[in-house]
Amino acid sequence: MRQKQPEDCFDHSDVRSDNLAFHPQTGQLKLVDWNWASYAPRGAGATEFLVDMARHGQDVTPWLDELNAEMLAAFVGFYLIRSLKPLLKPGDNLRQMQALSAATAYDLLERT
Repeated sequence: MRQKQPEDCFDHSDVRSDNLAFHPQTGQLKLVDWNWASYAPRGAGATEFLVDMARHGQDVTPWLDELNAEMLAAFVGFYLIRSLKPLLKPGDNLRQMQALSAATAYDLLERT
């Protein structure tokens, strides 16, 4: 899949399970919440999605070749720095999710 993409391409830039909307009657799957859309390196979308799936406990081993190692390294730094910021509101789990995303991206980076 990655080999078919141009070097840089228009990317959703926030591909994760909670940005997918499934319509059970039609079987359609839509990608929603496009506020982070931008041009991104090859494999960025697949890398985002696979980090999220691994964070949720899914085995992404069959798709390790789809991962973009530079994006994984960037995710480790980005999510780690964001996870250290103060909570947005009491009881919010965003910072915990960011820390877990950093750890997951690091684990996947070690496996690539």
